[in-house]
Amino acid sequence: MASQFEAHVPPELADLVPEFLRNRQRQLEALRRAVQAKDFDQLRDLANSMIGVGKPYGFPEVSSLGKRIDASARERDVATAADLIELYGYYLANVRVNLPETTPVA
Repeated sequence: MASQFEAHVPPELADLVPEFLRNRQRQLEALRRAVQAKDFDQLRDLANSMIGVGKPYGFPEVSSLGKRIDASARERDVATAADLIELYGYYLANVRVNLPETTPVA
């Protein structure tokens, strides 16, 4: 497992990154609750949200993990879903966000 992840945020979304990351933390907690409750429908809903937002915001790993969590929820595989959710938590704790350089206005 890589110790460092990188996200490359599009310039037009740079101001939204703090809220994006707060939302991902809330999502992580919701995923943990859903897997503990074995709520596969909720897991799939949350995973599909991850799929939709990750790549456009410059966080393709979020989308990739969302796809894997969705697949484990479809298979009703609690152990794999739980492992992937913890990997998501690790990713969020270790991602390095590369924001676009801004050009100074003269």
